[in-house]
Parts: sequence; C-alpha cells; structure tokens
Amino acid sequence: MATYITHFCLKAERRADLDPVEHNEMFMRARDLFRKNKNSGQVGELLIYFLLETVLKAPQAYQKMRMTTNPTEERKGSDGVHLRWDPSDKVLEIIFAESKIWQSYSNAVADAFKSIEEFHDSETKSHEIHAFTAGFSELTQDLQERLVSYLEGDNTSNCRQVQACLIGFDWSEYACLSDARRKKFIEEFEIRYRKWAEGKRASLNSKLGGLKHKHLRFEFFMLPFRDVDDFRELFLQALTGAK
Repeated sequence: MATYITHFCLKAERRADLDPVEHNEMFMRARDLFRKNKNSGQVGELLIYFLLETVLKAPQAYQKMRMTTNPTEERKGSDGVHLRWDPSDKVLEIIFAESKIWQSYSNAVADAFKSIEEFHDSETKSHEIHAFTAGFSELTQDLQERLVSYLEGDNTSNCRQVQACLIGFDWSEYACLSDARRKKFIEEFEIRYRKWAEGKRASLNSKLGGLKHKHLRFEFFMLPFRDVDDFRELFLQALTGAK
C-alpha cells in the first residue's frame, strides 16, 4: 500500500515522464503529507481509495491529500470522492468514501454511520462536489460539459450518490493461525467469512433503514484484521523505513 501513496496524493500529470530522482522526490513529497501517528485515519483513507479503484473500478475525482495544508490535523469531510459510470442503469455515480478501522466491529460501524449522517447533513458535501468539478478544466470542453450536466444540469436525474464504507476490525477467528487449526482455517476461510458476514446482515440492514438519507446507495467493504494496531504500525514502518 505504501507504494501507492503518490497515486493517492498527486495528480497523474505530475507523475508522468519523471526520471528516477524525480520519482524519489515525488514519493518523499507524498510521504510528508501523511501523519506519523499510529492512530491516524489516513491509512484507512488510502485503503478504501485502493479498493474503490481496483474493485469498483471507480477513479478518484478529488485528491484531498493534495489540499492538505497541515498534515498534523485530520481532514474534515468524506475520505475521498470517486466517479463511476454504471452502464446497466446508465447513471453516473458520485461515490463518497468513509473508512473506519477499529478493534471492535460494532464500534467501527457505529462511528461510520455517525460520520455518514453528519457528512450528508453538512455543507461539506456540496463544497467537495464544487472542489472536484473545479478541476474539470483539465478535461476537454465536451467532457466537462457532459460531466457537469450530470452533477448540476439537465442530467441530474441520471446521477446517483453512493456511500462507500470500509469497516476494518479485529477478527478473533485469526487466532486459529497460531495453533494446530491453521491449515483447516486457511482452507475454510471463505466459508467462515461468509458465515460471519451473513450473521451481520440483519443488524446492518436495520441501521441502513434508520438512516434519513434514503437517496444513498451503499457499498460496504468488511475487512477483518488480525490486529488493526499492527496493521497501522506496519504501514508506518513501510512509509518511513523506521523499525
């Protein structure tokens, strides 16, 4: 993941046609935007960015890390904005990202829903949409007009808002990796994960039903960790080289 920080932080045209020294300088510049704090939520922002781009094939529309003026503070608003065209429904999706990585699954979910409610109740969402449409000047005039028509013009009925949510948590099942159950656990991993996920379906649907923002479509990534604190620590080590 640490090798993707320049893609996450910096625009594609700034990464193009660089010699090896310039590539190194670019990585260092991106690295300095990350907070060297094991409790930082930035590693979760990077992880959901990676999942949205690779799994949902939704490119990043708004690079919030580029807007960072004080790397010591958490940024407000969503954890990222992505765009995707849905060919089956013929709609343009604006995808707002939210990442919560906690030791407790229930705490991560509760915090995620709280943040989602606050974000969609605020003016921050409109500000973020305006911020990434301002960057459309890099596109052709025709493409600019087509995109803006979905976001603010005649095609708004064919534009859908999506809330993507990464829930990371410690999973007790991973204890099997440390004893004689290891081989069987690895063989049964998908079955065990699906069984766990099915057990969470009813409570998650209940929470979704209680949201007042009924216009939202949701995408969830439920990611079990052996130890979320170790994950953060390993990321910092990879980022800084410190052991």
